[in-house]
Amino acid sequence: MESNETTGRAWPKDFPKVTTLANYKAFKGHPDYEAAKGGDINAAGRLIQCLMRGKINDRLIAMAKKHPGAILLGIHAIEATGKNEIPQALVKYIGAKTGLNVDNNIVQTNVVGHTSAGQNVRLYNRPKFEGDIQRGRKYILVDDMVTMGGTLGEMRNYIESRGGTVVDMITLSTRSEQNATVALTEVTRIELESVFGVESTSGVPDMTPLSDFLKESGIYGGNYEALTESEARALLHAKGLDEARNRRIKARQAGSEQDT
Repeated sequence: MESNETTGRAWPKDFPKVTTLANYKAFKGHPDYEAAKGGDINAAGRLIQCLMRGKINDRLIAMAKKHPGAILLGIHAIEATGKNEIPQALVKYIGAKTGLNVDNNIVQTNVVGHTSAGQNVRLYNRPKFEGDIQRGRKYILVDDMVTMGGTLGEMRNYIESRGGTVVDMITLSTRSEQNATVALTEVTRIELESVFGVESTSGVPDMTPLSDFLKESGIYGGNYEALTESEARALLHAKGLDEARNRRIKARQAGSEQDT
């Protein structure tokens, strides 16, 4: 049975929406997109400069003032085609514009095949990270896209389980405004508890049927309150844990096929 090293942290009730900086169609349709996604750092730099057009974004400056001394941390994402260089180009740009320090020491250690993947592949094939965290420091996470928020959620869990605090998130784009709400909402949390049950079946306090399922799935150590809003909505589509287990099997088979 697989599980995460640590139990995930519930989202703060006031956690902000992800700050997005560019239009989705302009981002995905840019001539340098595929090369940057596949590991071309020069293509990633051109893409960022084009989409941001060298302007100082007022929202970035406001964020820097809100979190003085915070550390910018770009996702080192591994794609099937190579290392995605867009987050690193973006975090370098943001650091230059805001004066916040950039940390490049945290890396993703596995290939999860999330680009263009369906929601179940994203949910059940989890990114893993390694690298040192500065205890007591605030972190702002930077990625190229937010879809279900699983990569950002797992990075947050990694940082906070090691003594840091994630206070904000920035991405270049998102396909839908709904995806910018990454923290689990109270309405969705209540719906999860209603559909999947809140009473322990194992005799272990605070270990609900849903917690058992998430722990055996390697998702946030079993804490459903650490799920992102979109991850929780994807689980609710299953209508029950038996169907969720079937979806997990199919998703991991699909993920394995992408790795070969």
